[in-house]
Amino acid sequence: MDQLPLNPVLKFNPNQLYEVRKLFGLEDKDKLKQAIDQFEDWIKKQNHFDVTDFDRGFLERLIIFSKGSLERAKQRLDKMCTFRKLLPEFMANVDVKNEFHDFLDMSHACILPTPTKENCRVFYCSLNVKDHIGFEVLNFYRYFVAILQYSLNHEYATSTVLISDVKEFSLQMASKLNPIVVHKGFTIMTDAFAFRLKALHIISSSKFVDTIVLFYKQLLSAKLAKRIHVHTSYESLYQHIDKSILPVDIGGEYNRTCKEITDDFYKELCSDSHIDCMKFMEKATTNESRRLTSTFNDQYYAMPGSFRTLCVDMEQFSLFSYTEEEKMRVLKQHGFTEKSMQEEVDAIMEWFEMQPHLVEGGIDRELIEKLIIMSKGSREKTKRRIDNFYKYKALSPDIVQCRKELLSSDRDFFTFYRHAATHKKFEDKRITVIQFFDPNPSSMSCEEIFRNSFIIGDLRVKYDYMLGEIWLIDLKNITLGHLLRLNPMVVQRASQMFQEGLALKVFAIHILNAPSIGQQILNFFKKFMKPKLLDRLVLHSNLEELHKALPKECLPRDYGGEDYSMEELKDMYQKEFRTEKTKQYLLKGCKEISDEKKRPGANNNEEFLAGTFKKLDLD
Repeated sequence: MDQLPLNPVLKFNPNQLYEVRKLFGLEDKDKLKQAIDQFEDWIKKQNHFDVTDFDRGFLERLIIFSKGSLERAKQRLDKMCTFRKLLPEFMANVDVKNEFHDFLDMSHACILPTPTKENCRVFYCSLNVKDHIGFEVLNFYRYFVAILQYSLNHEYATSTVLISDVKEFSLQMASKLNPIVVHKGFTIMTDAFAFRLKALHIISSSKFVDTIVLFYKQLLSAKLAKRIHVHTSYESLYQHIDKSILPVDIGGEYNRTCKEITDDFYKELCSDSHIDCMKFMEKATTNESRRLTSTFNDQYYAMPGSFRTLCVDMEQFSLFSYTEEEKMRVLKQHGFTEKSMQEEVDAIMEWFEMQPHLVEGGIDRELIEKLIIMSKGSREKTKRRIDNFYKYKALSPDIVQCRKELLSSDRDFFTFYRHAATHKKFEDKRITVIQFFDPNPSSMSCEEIFRNSFIIGDLRVKYDYMLGEIWLIDLKNITLGHLLRLNPMVVQRASQMFQEGLALKVFAIHILNAPSIGQQILNFFKKFMKPKLLDRLVLHSNLEELHKALPKECLPRDYGGEDYSMEELKDMYQKEFRTEKTKQYLLKGCKEISDEKKRPGANNNEEFLAGTFKKLDLD
């Protein structure tokens, strides 16, 4: 779309298209086209969508109304289709031509034609009668759905200012304001249709209305509550909205009345083109039996009813399964609900998309969510870890990029050792087992160990859900020759990627079959480990001691456990790595790196490359 088409009821400012795109970082046409292309590709992969061929202009506006965030636009489209199926009383079978005559007889509801200088659109709604008999708040929301659907096909604004004239509002009308209906309706507007409320101006001199406003502010977030303003007359409204935009009968200078603008807008909503659009969107629902995730939670939308969680692409994975109960325990331990976690992910996603050195690499929501957990809920720490992880991956191609060639071949990933995470968790922690089976030091390769560790790590942050790690390291067959083949520079870089980037929490390190050179091994790794991690080392001289610390049902059969053997796990991992879906995901991980030439400010890579050993902190 190179320019905004003429519209019979909406006017636009000069350069509004470019200015709105620029505000959200999408003034580059190629970048915007790429975002829409990615949106379309994602839609085609959603098995539960009943409609997948949406208009590109509609998708573009959904991205714009989501402040330029593609991930947030995906969520909103998913919610829009899901709500349409789960809340038919709000969104299904909207008959614009015949359904709203009584509603419009008692109210004016329309989008004002002229935008503000800031490219914001003003919506006006008023009640014109004191008779409460025909008043139903659900009618308002159904009419608003028709308006919002029109906006997503024709509007191009930064946000919305809502003017609500409730001077005729009565106690009888208030009795019909069901808080649950109001909350559901507002959630549909904001979470599904991307209704961005910049300000709500309420016109009323009634103290009763003040009480109602105070009550409903408690149902909103603090940010939204601050945007609500109550005016006793229109005079104070003019300090917020230019009179040139407002209809003449409320003291404005626009040469039409509220009723005339409402009639014009309603006529446009009844046009054949909009009716066709409404009929098309009626089909845009979901089939929950086909949704890729089976994870659901009634609290996600913070409203009553059987609403299923929309964790987009949060699929279960055969190698790292978890239950809904386990996931909720992890969230609760860090002070999150599913809803608050997704809001936190949105905030990090918006920050990420503003980082010129990171944004081209792209990022998955799953990685953000897991790093929030590993950062104990700290937003700033999560940002630093994302930045560091992408930087260190970019500066370590020998560890990261080498997976490309291996994934395209039939060579073994594990040539001299075994590395796997067990299926069953212990106290919401995953047990990672590392076993060395080749006594020949010449087979030792620390690059292979770290390459595989980050391959498994990439899959863990996407598919696993746990509090952290417990390591079991079997040092049988390790000799001084193996230790001498460890490259300190590679160990240092990999340690920083783990400690300052991926940052999986390590709650304990269990050492089995420690050799006579155990002290030399410990002295070597002291360069990379903080004392508190060293304090978590537990040495076991036999399996009986190990079983006192870790239950058998969580251990491989090699260690007297009930899980798969390490050889079986190796075969399962290698087979999974080369499935097309996993292979493509792992290759995508090679692109998730920083472009250090675009990093704002000074170069922060000298310490990483200089060879000074930083201590390893995996907690």
